[in-house]
Amino acid sequence: MSEGAPLFPPPLTTPPPPVMEDPIGDFDPSDWKDPVNTSQQVIFNLLSEPTLEQTKPKTKPKEMKENAAQTELTDMESHLRAENQRSNEKIGDLDFNLYEAESAQNILSEENQQLLKQIAKLKEDALVMKQNAAYEENERYKEHLLGETSQQGGQMSLDIGYTRTDTMNALSELKHLRTQTCIDQNKIADLEIEVTMLRAKAETRQKVAVEKAQLVPQLNELRDVQSRYQQLKKTSDEVNQRNAVLEASQRELEQNKRSLEAQLDAATKQLNSGTQSKEGILERYKKATAQLTDLETEGIKLSAKYTSARNLERKYWDERNKFEQEKRELEVFDATGPETQTARRKRPASLKVLRKPLPIRVPNGPSTE
Repeated sequence: MSEGAPLFPPPLTTPPPPVMEDPIGDFDPSDWKDPVNTSQQVIFNLLSEPTLEQTKPKTKPKEMKENAAQTELTDMESHLRAENQRSNEKIGDLDFNLYEAESAQNILSEENQQLLKQIAKLKEDALVMKQNAAYEENERYKEHLLGETSQQGGQMSLDIGYTRTDTMNALSELKHLRTQTCIDQNKIADLEIEVTMLRAKAETRQKVAVEKAQLVPQLNELRDVQSRYQQLKKTSDEVNQRNAVLEASQRELEQNKRSLEAQLDAATKQLNSGTQSKEGILERYKKATAQLTDLETEGIKLSAKYTSARNLERKYWDERNKFEQEKRELEVFDATGPETQTARRKRPASLKVLRKPLPIRVPNGPSTE
């Protein structure tokens, strides 16, 4: 071997690294469901439900919809958690592969350092062997060793290139999986917040429905009280009208009574006059007797009318007492009522032929004679 020849052969050209297989495995993208679109669809379905008033007679379908939405959200959560667990397992596998690749790279680096040391030692040996007599033999032996060393160095370079490529691919895939894991965790947190909000809305709607169901009997009771009050008010108006009619009849009877008393006074004056003759007195006496008979008949009729008026007045007072009692029960009207008193003048002693009516005691009123 000539002295101008290079000590080491030229480095071998490094072939392109092999394409790394998919570290995720047999993952089918068609099996993936976007949790954002699915959650948006679920929220839209829940928000597009009718209100409580519209779904009041349809409680069971609404509960079925809520249960279906809850089941769908639960399935989505379990699916995302399974995907997250699967991603964590793949990340663990990639970490283990990365650790093995780094270990292999460290081993190859150590072997490369040893080869460099051997090459340096061979250089020193070559300088020493030039001075020896068996230079050519040593040169052939050196070329043989250098050839083997070059082949080993090329193979190590290829292994280091492959290891670096695998390491870079593993790091890239690990970064991608970690990013996807963070996104999935954020989506899971958002879905949990949405599930909490939907549960709160469902509980609020259920509370409102229970409160409305409790208010229905109270409203019915209020309607019953209102109808009873209207009936009592109507009865009170009728009693007031009857009272007005009875008071008008009583005033008319008092006027008739005064007119009869005036006629009796006039007849008494005529009977007491002694200036007329006996025949005239007798004739007048007969006339007066006839008039008194007529007046007695009219007095009996008036007494009957007065008695019927008293009976009506007694009925009026009974109705009024009932009305006052109902008013006290309702605490709407006052407990005071009008008191009617009737004043009656005494008849002259000379007209004792008229029948005197029996005294009538009015409830809650003075006795009249």
